[in-house]
Order: sequence, then structure tokens, then C-alpha cells
Amino acid sequence: MVGWARPARLVRGVVLSAKEGDFVRAARGFGASDVYLFRRHIFPEILGVLLTQAALLVPQFVLAEMTLSFLGLGVPEPIASWGNLLANLQQYSVLASCWWMYLPALAIFPFFLGYLGLASAMQRGEAPA
Repeated sequence: MVGWARPARLVRGVVLSAKEGDFVRAARGFGASDVYLFRRHIFPEILGVLLTQAALLVPQFVLAEMTLSFLGLGVPEPIASWGNLLANLQQYSVLASCWWMYLPALAIFPFFLGYLGLASAMQRGEAPA
């Protein structure tokens, strides 16, 4: 809930600069509606900024939620969360005897790599495999 200001400011700047472009003025002169201008001219300009911000911020937010839940400050216990799954590793007896408790920690790396690969493929305009 607190991380929306930076992407919103970036998107606002891109929208304001695209709105002043000659191609938008020309389309407006030909009688294009505001919806058409946004869909055809302004949205393609902000799409790269949105995808880049999503690729950077979503993994940060997931990691922040995981850390807060691991410390007991995030999502309560009955709800599944990576932090809740790893919270038992704070006890040494569980840490030493239950090796399978590390599996949620190992799942974090493929998630982040897969998310960044998906965001990169979307930004290039390719269909995800």
C-alpha cells in the first residue's frame, strides 16, 4: 500500500510528455476521442514503464511480505505464506533435524527468476512459453 507513489509519479510524467507530443496533437486535430488517444498513443508509451516497475517492485513486495511473516509481523499463521512456512526454522532443533523445511526457501529462487523472465518477455512483446 505504500509503494505506489514512485510508479505513479513515473507514469504521470510519461503521460504528460506523451500528451504534448506532435502525434497526439495531430490525432486530436483530426477529431480523435480521448479514449482513442489513450488507447492508441498514450498507453503504448506507458506500457514499458509499467512493466519495468512491476518487474522491479513485485519481487520486492513478495520478499518484504515473506520477511515480515517470518518475523511474525505479517500474515497470521493459518494463512499460507513463505514467511509462515519458514518461521519454524527459527528453532534450532527443527533446523538441524528436519531438512525438508528448507524446501520453501529453495522455491523462492525459481519464483523470482521466473517472474523476471516473464516480465522481460512481456516487455519484448514475446508470448511466454
